[in-house]
Amino acid sequence: MRKEHDTHSAVYRIALDGGEAQIVAKAENGLSAYLLSPDGKWIAYIMTDAETAEDKQNAKAGKDVKTVDKNFKFPRLYVQSVDGGEAKAVTGDVAVWSFAWSPDAGKLVYQASATPRTDDSYMFKKIYTVNRAGGEAKMLTDTNGKLGEMRWSPDGQSVAFTAGVDESDPAAGSIFVVPAAGGNAS
Repeated sequence: MRKEHDTHSAVYRIALDGGEAQIVAKAENGLSAYLLSPDGKWIAYIMTDAETAEDKQNAKAGKDVKTVDKNFKFPRLYVQSVDGGEAKAVTGDVAVWSFAWSPDAGKLVYQASATPRTDDSYMFKKIYTVNRAGGEAKMLTDTNGKLGEMRWSPDGQSVAFTAGVDESDPAAGSIFVVPAAGGNAS
C-alpha cells in the first residue's frame, strides 16, 4: 500500500477498531513478499538491493549500461520488529524467492539461488534456514530440480515442501519432508 504523501511502498497496520494506519515496514525498492511472525512481533519481507550512489551517479551522467550476469541486485530477506526499528538483512549474497516463519518465530526457512537469474529461480534453488536475528544460513537438504511451496510442521520439527524428483521432472509435484535440523528429505 502507498499513501498519497509516501514516496515508497510500505506495509501498514491498523487497529481492528479503526484509527490511523501506521507504517510497519517501508522500502525504497518495494517489498515483493512479506509475512507477519506467528507471535505477531516481527515482520519478514523480501526487498531487492537499492541502487548504490555510484549507480545513481552513472545514471545521471548517462552511463547507466546494464550488463547481463554482472552486478546483481539481490532480493534479500529482511526482518524487523513491528514496533519499529531498523530492518536487518538476514541473508547474504543470494536471491531469496520465498520464505516461511517457524512456529516459534525464532527461525525462517527460505528458498534461494546463487543469482537472481530467471533460470536459477526455476532450477537451482536450495532450501535454507536462518535465525530470526541473522547469522549463518544452514542448507536443509540438497535438492535437484524445481521447488514449490514449503511449510513448517506445527511442532517446528520438520519442513514439508513440494519439488521435482530430479532435474528432468517438469513440475514440483512430489511432497517431501526434511527434519528442521537438516538431513535427507523423504
